[in-house]
Amino acid sequence: MTSSSTPALAVLGGSPVFPQGLRFVHPKPPALKRLMERLEPMLESGRLTNYGPYVQAFERAIAERTGAAHCVAVANATLGLLLVPWAWQLGGEVIAPSFTFSATVHALVWNRLTPVLVDIDPRTLTLDPGAVEAAIGPQTQAIVAVCIFGIPPDLRALEVIAKRHGLRLLYDTAQGFGSRYAERPLGGFGDAEVLSFHAAKTLPTGEGGAVVTNDAALAQTVRLACNFGNPGSGDCTVVGLNAKMSEWSALLGLAGLETFDRDLAHRRALWAQYQRRLSAIPGLSLPELPAGAEGNGQNCAVLVDEARFGLTRDELEAVLAAEGIECKRYFDPPIHRMQAYREVRVRLGPLPVTERVCRTILCLPLHPRMGMEDIERVCDLIEACPAQPVQIRRQLAKESRRA
Repeated sequence: MTSSSTPALAVLGGSPVFPQGLRFVHPKPPALKRLMERLEPMLESGRLTNYGPYVQAFERAIAERTGAAHCVAVANATLGLLLVPWAWQLGGEVIAPSFTFSATVHALVWNRLTPVLVDIDPRTLTLDPGAVEAAIGPQTQAIVAVCIFGIPPDLRALEVIAKRHGLRLLYDTAQGFGSRYAERPLGGFGDAEVLSFHAAKTLPTGEGGAVVTNDAALAQTVRLACNFGNPGSGDCTVVGLNAKMSEWSALLGLAGLETFDRDLAHRRALWAQYQRRLSAIPGLSLPELPAGAEGNGQNCAVLVDEARFGLTRDELEAVLAAEGIECKRYFDPPIHRMQAYREVRVRLGPLPVTERVCRTILCLPLHPRMGMEDIERVCDLIEACPAQPVQIRRQLAKESRRA
């Protein structure tokens, strides 16, 4: 404990530590003063979309930062995930994790592909290369691996597997902008990566994303499809859609990149302090980075072992909610247990790690408006729980009956 005494938990009658609430996500966009110098020229020009100068500048900046040869900015990462398999003209099966955000697999289904959902590595919570290898069959066309909570998957092992079997390799790096693997920034691995600049991400533009790749033909096809398939003549050469990023989103992204390194360092420091404090509490464990990787502090996930910690994941969440702390159960339910997939054709591999993780995982608040003192107060509260599990459970049961 860093505090002088065990805090009186709100669920047991104490005062909430965060009476105004501690939000799970609270983006900190660039100051208006910094935006105005770009906003006024944009409004004066009337160029609000259609690959204006800010989108073009943003694409160049993202390509440079990631080391990828090509960057195509899109309205959101989901559209990027839709367009890459479409551009590859895939058919058949695509291997992906079930432990991921819904968009990863939704994009495959929208492309009329059959998802093959396989298990995750229990240490990193990212796609297990061994499970991928075991799931490859005659209909397998590609692998989609996901950067989870800013933790990269085992990119080297997955690239070896993809090359050996002649498969496309797409990385869903929606949560990974700013993370590194093998001393390189994410963005230039596999056949393509898809980034997200959603409000909850490390570089928030409200909505926004990018397809980054070293494949010039893929970038050209994706860019064409983003604008209805119209090469500029009005005579569409492919059946595209509207996936263009707006000038406003790019403006926010460019301004955010000016302080990104400082903001990323702050987020990493918060994540590291969570790691130090929580890893010392019996019954709690946190996902690990693969060798040679550096995370971006996107999320802090903790796994709760009821037998050792004294409370279940759901009970800990209720304790923190009483303190005003908002948490999320990412990603519970996993894809294969979502209602939307009851009538969707999928192929399932064994998923014991996925099932265990989904029952026990809790993501804690981590955002740029938090300070180290916020991390300490959250950890003090969590640390106080194992000393009084019986009292906590009794009170939660009373509240449940009243509800």
